[in-house]
Amino acid sequence: MTAVNVTELFFLQQAVAKSMIAAGCRGAIVNIASQAGRRGEAESAVYAATKAAVIRISQSAALTLISKGVRVNAVAPGNIDTPLWRHIDKVVAEHEGLEIDQKMAEVAATIPYGRFADPKGVAQVAIFLASQRAVVGQTFMSTVATY
Repeated sequence: MTAVNVTELFFLQQAVAKSMIAAGCRGAIVNIASQAGRRGEAESAVYAATKAAVIRISQSAALTLISKGVRVNAVAPGNIDTPLWRHIDKVVAEHEGLEIDQKMAEVAATIPYGRFADPKGVAQVAIFLASQRAVVGQTFMSTVATY
């Protein structure tokens, strides 16, 4: 998990930034973090730590690269209704002796808005961060699910 979420992100971001700078391209890099990186997650310490690292790597890169015309930000989604999330809920539900629909309803009940977020909402935040109107070195929550 650390290799994918941290090491590979770092080297990929570095390669993209070098290519952008060499080409004289001004633009944006948008990394994907998680609400877990901002506040932690029960029974997911390693995942939360890797996503916290994504946030810090993004902030550090933003400070380094802005003078070269490259902006770096991150999106931190919460609970998003995706096939991966459904698979996780299915595995947990089976472990707890529940039906998948029961487990998803249980998780949704912990979300202040009462439902999972839509992947399109995450995409809209990423599009904004990639636009010329965006900020630098920030992590935007993209969720209906957090505080």
